[in-house]
Amino acid sequence: MTIHRLPTDRIFKSIIWHLLPVYKLWFLSILVSIWTRMSKSFIQDLIKYFPSNIIPGILSFIIVPIITRLFPPDDYGNYTLANATSYLLSIISVNWLSVSIIRFFPFYSIQSKSNEFCNNILKLTLYSIFGIYSIALIALFFIKKYISSQLFSLLLLSIPMSILNAYFNVLL
Repeated sequence: MTIHRLPTDRIFKSIIWHLLPVYKLWFLSILVSIWTRMSKSFIQDLIKYFPSNIIPGILSFIIVPIITRLFPPDDYGNYTLANATSYLLSIISVNWLSVSIIRFFPFYSIQSKSNEFCNNILKLTLYSIFGIYSIALIALFFIKKYISSQLFSLLLLSIPMSILNAYFNVLL
């Protein structure tokens, strides 16, 4: 089976081919100006946000050997499990809200409905935190007999810390 091409397809390609050298410099100059503006703003943003990403990494690199020397492996393992559970619950409960804020806030601010948007996000945050952490608390009491009392206590303490982390994750 052969595919028949329309003559307009050849004409269009011919026009593009002949106009390409004329517009190539124009197009390249636009790309260079965009790249220059983007690279300047990228470097400025990198300078602003670099400390907030590098300082926690350096601190954890310094603190982990100290903590592992101070605590026995079982206690450090329990701490790590509680910390990982806390972060996981925080991500499940409010990460989707952070993405929604990034996606929809400009639309609502253009329509001058930013107060309504913020109120809705605050309500959704509270509902989500209440729902997820209620389920986590109930699940924690169901698995109480399968885990050590030390781990249970740490997980019980990590829930309020995780709630605060999730709440401030959305607000900030």
